[in-house]
Order: sequence, then C-alpha cells, then structure tokens
Amino acid sequence: MQVVSDLVPARIQTAKLRELYKHWDQLRGERQAPPRSSLHPSDMPKLLPYICLVEVLSEPTRFKFRLVGTVVVDYYGEEMTGRLLQDLDLNDHSRQIRSDYREAIQSCTPVLEAYHFTKNSGQWLNYERILLPLSEDGITVNMLLTGVCPLSLANGT
Repeated sequence: MQVVSDLVPARIQTAKLRELYKHWDQLRGERQAPPRSSLHPSDMPKLLPYICLVEVLSEPTRFKFRLVGTVVVDYYGEEMTGRLLQDLDLNDHSRQIRSDYREAIQSCTPVLEAYHFTKNSGQWLNYERILLPLSEDGITVNMLLTGVCPLSLANGT
C-alpha cells in the first residue's frame, strides 16, 4: 500500500487514474479533501466508467458502493452498486484491501495500490486502484472517490 500524501502523478501507472488524481487535487485546493458536492459528472465524463463512489459507514466502519462505473463492473464481473466491500469476492486480499480503505479515511490522504489475484470464482484481476478521500465537513472522510483501472488498459485508454 502506498499512502501518498505528496502523490506525484507520474507514480500512477494508468493515464485514467493520473487524470482522476489531478481532477481531485484541483477540487481539493488548500483543503485536506474536497466535499462530495464538488464532484460533477459533466466535469469528468471520460473518467466516469472508471470510478466508484464509496460511502463510509460507521460503528463498525464499513464501506458501501454507491456508484460503480461500467468499466469497473465489467472488469469485476458483477454489479457492485449497493454492496459492502466486505461482501465482495476479493479472495485472500480482502483484509489488505479493507486496510487500504481504512488508511485512506484515517489519514485523509490518497492511497494507491496495484492488485493481481484470482477471485474465488476463478476470474483473474490485475488492476491499479486509487482511493481519494472526500469530506463534507473538512475533517471527517465520509466518502471515497475510487478510481479503478485494469492494468491491461494502462497505455492511455
């Protein structure tokens, strides 16, 4: 896991996630994290298929997918909208992936990671993911803007 408070876009392997990070960074300005209300689909139409909006639920901390882009759904192989992270087939990587999400909300900084594994269903996943915190009050992370890009699409698609 790379906690990347000083994330240099060049460290991101995929063009789509570099573009998403730059958009988030512009929205953030001088704040730790931008509010969800600052996101407008019309400002990032080419990125929408690659993003998820994940709500942070508390007591206990859980993560619920509120919106999942078509590329993410197609690549994962099933609809994720409305589901909890803990209920997804992430095979042996489930604990580490949940840890990444917790780190993003606790540190209020982006978390970048690449994952390569076979789901319990037998489907191979090879992707890069960035977690970008969103905060309505400027203190508590209540959502994550998540970018997911299959590494097979890394060459600018």
